[in-house]
Order: sequence, then structure tokens, then C-alpha cells
Amino acid sequence: MEVTPINKPDWIGAFDAVDRTLKGADPTTQIIQAVRQLNKAEFMGDSHELKFMRDEETQRPVVKIVNRETGEVIDEVPPQNILHMLADLDKTVNKGKSE
Repeated sequence: MEVTPINKPDWIGAFDAVDRTLKGADPTTQIIQAVRQLNKAEFMGDSHELKFMRDEETQRPVVKIVNRETGEVIDEVPPQNILHMLADLDKTVNKGKSE
């Protein structure tokens, strides 16, 4: 027996649309489109939005929850301390290879 919601939230439709239009697209493009659709559906509310970017030091993808009015970063995945730790680890590993 399948149980389905009575009222399908708007943001679920955003995922469905991204899934249909981006089959076979690279993961970065899929993430960017998903973030755009979630912002359009105001999934984070009308005062917050998701932002997708690459960390300059590690080149890893980062998704941030940002206050639309102030630009304040509310949360981010992965957190900055993890990105710094990864960058330091990468420098240590690369330093050991060059010696």
C-alpha cells in the first residue's frame, strides 16, 4: 500500500522539474539548478535563500543558507572549519610527495 501526501508541497515539484530536465547532466549543473528551483519555490522562506559556490582553496562545492536582506551566512555545508582542515591536509600530503 502506497501512502501519498494529500497536498504536495511546492518544493517537491521543483525537484521533479530539475530531475526531468537534467537527466545525464553533470552533478554541478544539477546542484545549481536544484538550488535555483528551491529559491524560486521559497523553500527556505522569503527571508533566506540557498547559494551554491566552490570553495576557493579546496575547489569543493559549498551550499550556504544566506539571509536575503543582510547577506549573513546562517549555515553552510560543509562548514568552513572542515574546508580549512581539508585544505591543510591536502597541503601536508602534497608537501610529503614533493620531498
